[in-house]
Amino acid sequence: MESSLKNIPEKKETGPLSAIGVFLSVFGVAVIAGIFFTESTHGKIVNLICGGILLAVGITAFLNDRRKK
Repeated sequence: MESSLKNIPEKKETGPLSAIGVFLSVFGVAVIAGIFFTESTHGKIVNLICGGILLAVGITAFLNDRRKK
């Protein structure tokens, strides 16, 4: 019985860094989607840069939290 209990994989707990990563990623995608509603070229470039940074930081935070556990 004891050997069968050891074969059960443990659930990975998600920490607050994972939740922050998901939030920043979703927010980054929303900012990138704002490109379609911006009229000026300058605004489109700013939205792309800001959304890309938010998305990159969010994905990095999410992956770092999953890797540590």
